[in-house]
Amino acid sequence: MIIKKLFLIISLLIGTSKSFSQTPGVRNGHNMVYYAPSKSILLFGGADEAKVNGDTWSFSADKWTRITDDGPSPRTFPCMVMADNYVLLFGGNAVLFGSDKNPIHYLGW
Repeated sequence: MIIKKLFLIISLLIGTSKSFSQTPGVRNGHNMVYYAPSKSILLFGGADEAKVNGDTWSFSADKWTRITDDGPSPRTFPCMVMADNYVLLFGGNAVLFGSDKNPIHYLGW
């Protein structure tokens, strides 16, 4: 729902309505960060109505692209930051609610 709202806001701002055939789907508890080297927005993790996700997506030029399913373990509410052209991901919960310990991961593309 949050992503659909974000798309609606972006569409209203640029005056167009976009339809995406491949998307990360509706989810909550994910994190997004602007990745300067590729001028894209990265999305990791979160949960949908059935499970906690561990996939990574990129949004650039009006298109979603799945980067990988083989990254850090699935988690909700992780934190991602951009630092020196790298993305650091840390924290989050491996369960929908509650807590679980997760180490820091370096995401380099």
